[in-house]
Amino acid sequence: MKQRGIRIIKLTLAMLLALAVSPSLAGNAKKLLRQGNDALKAEKYDEALDAYGKAALEAPESPSLIYNEGIVWYKQGDFAKARELFAKAGANARQLRVPNRAMEARCEQAVGNCWFREGQRQQDSDLKKAVEAFERSIAAYDRALNIDPKNQVTLQNRKSARMLLKKIMNELRALQKALQEQQKQQEELARELAELAERQEQAAGQSQAAAESAATTTTPQEKFVEMQGNQRAISADTAALTEKFQAMTPPVSPGQDQNSLPDSSPLDDILEEMTQAQEAQRQAQPPLDRNAPAQAEPLQKQAAQHLRNALDKMKQQQQQQQQQQQQEQEGQGEQQEQQKSDDGESEEEKQSAQDDESDESEGEQQEQQAAREVDNDEARDILEQEKTDKQRRQNNTNRKYRPVPKDW
Repeated sequence: MKQRGIRIIKLTLAMLLALAVSPSLAGNAKKLLRQGNDALKAEKYDEALDAYGKAALEAPESPSLIYNEGIVWYKQGDFAKARELFAKAGANARQLRVPNRAMEARCEQAVGNCWFREGQRQQDSDLKKAVEAFERSIAAYDRALNIDPKNQVTLQNRKSARMLLKKIMNELRALQKALQEQQKQQEELARELAELAERQEQAAGQSQAAAESAATTTTPQEKFVEMQGNQRAISADTAALTEKFQAMTPPVSPGQDQNSLPDSSPLDDILEEMTQAQEAQRQAQPPLDRNAPAQAEPLQKQAAQHLRNALDKMKQQQQQQQQQQQQEQEGQGEQQEQQKSDDGESEEEKQSAQDDESDESEGEQQEQQAAREVDNDEARDILEQEKTDKQRRQNNTNRKYRPVPKDW
């Protein structure tokens, strides 16, 4: 699944660092913090971490210091480490003698951004993990908005996370429907396979009966012709059923990493049994054509056994899929309940989301691949630009969304 072109407002590094130097730090710690900030802006991450580490010796609980260290890990793509530091910085800001609520809100927003990026990372591999990440992102944005309800960046980021979450949930439902259709197809194939195995067993029984009666009676030629034609029909039906199995796509669970699929699947095992059944049938035909049922009978039994083996493996696969599907439905029910609680938005937000969704269908057809960066000197114009962009979206439904940028 390709990354959708849904724009998330980003904070420039200059804006982040400008508010992250706490006046409560001692002089040397403040100097080291600024050195780390300069290194961070220059993308010298090791130098930045070194400076922050030295500053931490003097101010280990400084929210600003911990927060900026989190930015370093965020910039390097270690979102788990960054989340841990942002959360710690927010807790420390809340526990100050005079709580720094603005810093706490900024930390919650940063946690939301980390989860947002993690959700994007999981979109191409594990939809269920992507759903969890976007839900956590929304929860973090909500916590930030509880502190700063009018923060436009957080509001826009939460809207983007909501839209991506809704899109993924729709994809999960579509995938679930496809799995259900495939399950119906498998049930039909299992029925055909069971009938085919029974026919092959009956054909083997006829050959055995003909071989046993050969010592006392003469089998009419018409009976041999019937047995020969019957086996040819069974062989042809086995080949046709094998083609149906070959046309099937191994099912992929919504929570399965598509980049790490196993080398073999239950379908491969079924096809192997079908192939061996066909080979035994091929070898059984010449003896039947020579009116030698005693030679054909063990080969027909082998073919029947391979067909039974294929049926058993298919039933095992169906049981596993049903158990997995039940687990996924339970998990999806929990996600839907969570989303209902998240959907308590104002009428204005709902209308805005509907406007964005109408643009989204057009944007999917024309999505851009390269992320667009915002220069540092444009930081003060971000919110005004967003207002302009929103007006343009309302006036032009064919406008494309900007892709989510790499940085804040």
